Amino acid sequence: MCALLSKDKKARVLFIGNSYTYYNDMPKIFESIARAQGADLEVLSVTKGGYTLEQLASPDNEYGRAADSLLSGERFDVVFLQEQSRRPVIDPELFMKGAEALTKKARANRAGVILYQTWGRNKGNPELYDIARDTREMAEKLGASYLRVAGALGCSLSRVGYAFLDVFENHPEVELYAPDGSHPNSTGSYLAALCHYAVSYGEDPTLVSYDHGEGEETARILKEAAKAVSL
Repeated sequence: MCALLSKDKKARVLFIGNSYTYYNDMPKIFESIARAQGADLEVLSVTKGGYTLEQLASPDNEYGRAADSLLSGERFDVVFLQEQSRRPVIDPELFMKGAEALTKKARANRAGVILYQTWGRNKGNPELYDIARDTREMAEKLGASYLRVAGALGCSLSRVGYAFLDVFENHPEVELYAPDGSHPNSTGSYLAALCHYAVSYGEDPTLVSYDHGEGEETARILKEAAKAVSL
């Protein structure tokens, strides 16, 4: 794995996405992990619930303008892009369009780009069955779409969705979802942040000291899942 960030140099990271990013203040969890490992990191976000990357790339709304202002006016080392949770499956070409537009802006900023692959919805969530038979199938469809876009655009990929699937299937005692079966709970956001740390710094997430209050055994399970998909 080629690390995009180094603990030897102060870094600035921008997250662009929606509620899957801002739930539980996940970017701050990522920052806490990095700082506990000795990194000097500043994290900023532009997020709006339900928004697509196409909307976040557009100057026609305040969040698109905010993202554009940051990318044109400030320096970042890495930009994370998180698409609306269903769009990579139901509108893959529009996913590509939005990701490409924001990737161009990030590269003009000389930032590396990491796509934040999201997860299949939990069983019982009604929108799951509109696009897949079960959680695994939705996760696999999302994974294939994210991999295609990452390959086409030459972006790195944080495989959070596969880490979710690993824990969902092998450790059902660890709950990752909020009650709606779509958004992450605090544990799920910690798992996402572990994956982001591994891909950003190229380090084994099982060595992370910050456990976000999860307890030794749960933290171990999450770190192993992040390692399995990242390294």
